Amino acid sequence: MHRSKRWQLVVGLAVAAAGCLGLFWFLAVPKPAPQPLILGYSQGMPDIPALIAAENGYFRDEGLVVRYQKFAAGKLAVEAMLRGEVDVASAAETPVVLQSLRRRDFVVIAQFVHYTAVELLTRSESGIRKPADLRGHRVGVMLGTSAQFFLETLLADQGIAQSEISIVGVPAAESVAALVDGRVDAVAAFVPAGHFARLALGERALTVPYDKVRYREAFNFITRRDFPQRRAQAAQGLLRATGRAIDWASTHRSEAIAIVARRSQLQEKVVADLWDEYRLGLSLDQAMLGSLESQARWAIRNHLGDAATIPNYLDFIDPSPLLAVAPETITLVR
Repeated sequence: MHRSKRWQLVVGLAVAAAGCLGLFWFLAVPKPAPQPLILGYSQGMPDIPALIAAENGYFRDEGLVVRYQKFAAGKLAVEAMLRGEVDVASAAETPVVLQSLRRRDFVVIAQFVHYTAVELLTRSESGIRKPADLRGHRVGVMLGTSAQFFLETLLADQGIAQSEISIVGVPAAESVAALVDGRVDAVAAFVPAGHFARLALGERALTVPYDKVRYREAFNFITRRDFPQRRAQAAQGLLRATGRAIDWASTHRSEAIAIVARRSQLQEKVVADLWDEYRLGLSLDQAMLGSLESQARWAIRNHLGDAATIPNYLDFIDPSPLLAVAPETITLVR
């Protein structure tokens, strides 16, 4: 019995020593320094996952110190990224296409939401009740954005020549003001512009209905071409945090709505009413290529870039960060 107790004591001391040694190494080995990341995003709701990831600390969990820079449109966020002012921009596909006709120094690393981005708004006295009624009217839109692509595609679907309306370039931040003060008769504006139009115009504000399924688009994370390799930890951490936020939002609807409303400075009811329009999910799929090519044909036809041929958009997609984080979400055929 005495020998047995002595053996137990030896074993216990050995275990304790091993534990202390492990603790020593845990404390002694330096942890990776936090990675700074500047994320450029557009006002409104498209960046739902990033807003939730920031609120819930998912970026911090990935060792990221994220600084946010808000822009009136994704186009402006992309331009800032290309100037080196932000590390990653979130934007729709149209800015990707227009920049691809001029330069090759950027890539898309993931899509994270699909939704109907643009509302067609008017005043009740305009007489516009359906898209076909746009003939002969002034229509405002921010040029070089998905709103312009939406408007011109809608006109083509309606058989309306661009010469039959007057397209007026209006910055996204002035869309509602241009409608209110009469500079335009209608405006193709980013959601949730309709909410602010109704606040300003009351019952005079009208939303012109159209087939939303036909005009759904995706928002993307876009960065400089060398970023996914030069800052692999940051790129992968961004996508992991985004994926966690998407998973959490799917099971915490009311809490997610409250977070997005507070961080986007929108009324909670507005966010709740729009919530089901947004399909969240990380992806890089084959449909993305078709959408980019379709928009490229439109841009080339309208002389919106220097290129005369459609680029190979596989060259503008870097799947490596998403491949490391969620390979099952990649269905591109390369």
